[in-house]
Amino acid sequence: MPTTVTVDFTGVSPFYVYLCDTSLPQTCVYMCEIDPTAPPFPTLPYTFNVPPPVDSLTTYVVKIIDGNGCIKTQTVTV
Repeated sequence: MPTTVTVDFTGVSPFYVYLCDTSLPQTCVYMCEIDPTAPPFPTLPYTFNVPPPVDSLTTYVVKIIDGNGCIKTQTVTV
């Protein structure tokens, strides 16, 4: 069964979502762009599958960059 992560946040769209490991320096994988004003009109909260090879991790840092360049991070344990 795939590992899934759900994100919910506020800010100015579009949002760019990255999934990072917890090591330093962090390695981040670009996951998606969320823009509720453009097709396919994704909504928040947004759920996505964690791709290999990072799907073997149990703790992630979700990094979100909004349309103003503001960076928000959240540590998620699955």
